[in-house]
Amino acid sequence: MKARDWALPVIIILAALIAAGWYFRDPHRAAPPVPAALAPPPAATEAAASAADAGPQYPIPASAGDTAAPAPAAPLPALAGSDPELRQSLIGVFDAVPIDAFLVPQDIVRRFVATIDNLTEPTLPMRLRSIRRIGGSFAVLQSDDGLMQNPSNAARYSGFVEAVQLADAGRCAGLYLHYYPLFQAAYEELGHPGRYFNDRLVEVIDHLLATPEVGGPLVLLRPKVFYQFADPQLESLSAGRKAMIRIGPENAEVVKGKLRQLRAEIVRHPPQGTAP
Repeated sequence: MKARDWALPVIIILAALIAAGWYFRDPHRAAPPVPAALAPPPAATEAAASAADAGPQYPIPASAGDTAAPAPAAPLPALAGSDPELRQSLIGVFDAVPIDAFLVPQDIVRRFVATIDNLTEPTLPMRLRSIRRIGGSFAVLQSDDGLMQNPSNAARYSGFVEAVQLADAGRCAGLYLHYYPLFQAAYEELGHPGRYFNDRLVEVIDHLLATPEVGGPLVLLRPKVFYQFADPQLESLSAGRKAMIRIGPENAEVVKGKLRQLRAEIVRHPPQGTAP
C-alpha cells in the first residue's frame, strides 16, 4: 500500500468515528436532508482574532509532507474538485469495505474540517456530518433506575475502531501535511481567515484526550426524540467528549491512543518562537 493512500482515509475515520458517537437519536426517525452547501459558523471572537495575529502555534513546514511520503506526480486538486481523488484514495485503502455505505462523498475536505471545528461545541449539526448514520439500532436497558445505555452499543463502532487501530500514524500525518493546503483553504472558507487549521486540530485533539472517564452505567433521559445523559454534568460536555463516552471505554481508549500518536506526528516541529 502506498503511503499516500493512508493518511486522509485514517484522519477522516478519526473524525467520522467521533462524529458518529454523538448520533444519539431514535433509530427509526429519518435524518434531515443535507443542504447543498455548508454554512459558515459565526464570526470569530476577539480572542480568536488575537490568536490569528500571533501567527501559527504549530506551523506547517513547506517541505514537511515531502519527507514522509513521495509527492504525487499531479499537483493537488482544487478544493472544490478534490472529492474524486479523495474518494478514490479511500476505495484504494478499504477495498473490502463499501466506502459509499458510510462516507458522505460530497465536500469530503470541507465536511472533515467543519466536523473537527465543531467537536468542542455543545452539538454537531447534522449538515456537517462526515459519514452516514451508523448501522444498527441504539440499544437501551430499562431498570429500576430508569433508562441506561446498553454496553452492547460499543460493538456498532467496532469496524471503525479496528481501522483506527491498524492505521499508521506517521503515514497518516505525512499525507495530512502534504494535503494541508486543502484543509487550510476549507478552514478559512468556514470563516477563519488568517487562522491555522493545524492549530485547531491540535486543540481539538487535546480537548478529546481530556474527556473524563465515566464509571458505572450511563443513565439516560428521553425528553423528546433524542436521548440525553441524565447526569447534567455529562450532558453539558461538548459533542466530541460526549461521543467519546458513548462509544464505550474500550473503543475510546483505542481512539485516544491513535489521537496521541497523530498529535505527536503533527507537532513534531517546534511551535513558532521556540527553540528546536
